[in-house]
Order: sequence, then C-alpha cells, then structure tokens
Amino acid sequence: CLFNNAAIAAFYALDRGSKNVAILDFDAHHGNGVAHCVQDEKRIRYCSIHEAKEGGKTFVEQKIPEDNPRSQDRDDMGPLGNLLNVNLKAGTGWENGYKDALVAEALPFLLGNKPDVL
Repeated sequence: CLFNNAAIAAFYALDRGSKNVAILDFDAHHGNGVAHCVQDEKRIRYCSIHEAKEGGKTFVEQKIPEDNPRSQDRDDMGPLGNLLNVNLKAGTGWENGYKDALVAEALPFLLGNKPDVL
C-alpha cells in the first residue's frame, strides 16, 4: 500500500477522540506496511489474515528490510503485542477454516481492547 489508508484512518480516529481502534486486513498477502505503521501504538490492534503456501511460506514472498522487523510469521506480534498474523492455506473457504480464523482468532484479539472503531 502506498499510503496505508487503514493506518491513516486509525490514527485519525485516535486524534479525533477514539480510545482504541482495531484493523482487520484480509487478502492474499500480509500487510507489513500497516503493521509497521501501527506496531508502536498500543491503542491500535492489527490483524492480518493472509494466504500461506505449504510449509508455512506465505503466498507473496516479501523481503523485510532491517528497519522494519515485521514479518508475516504467526509468532510476530510486534513489540507491544498488538499485531496478529493468521496464515491460511491456499483455497481456504468459509466453512473449512476461514470462519474459525475470523471468529475464534481475529475477532477476540481485535475486540480485546474494546475498540471504538473497527
């Protein structure tokens, strides 16, 4: 993302009085740009649900620069624990994994800080 609109909107919401904000990103690739933007803001929680290849390698191989330690790995939760990565196998549908990822993982994590804006 060139402008990381979700991150811009989240910071705007905080500037306008929201206490906490949650961002849900779901597509084929990890949103490392958004993760990098919000990693140091404890009032923002970010969850990326993205496609992974067999063996845990992500669909889009991204080279992460040294100054951006965010990866698409499940255990990378950022320095404040406000990031969540959910890797799904290619072809995952609603009933065979996506629903569980959203309902059992993403939403409890995102709603854990009681966001004013999602």
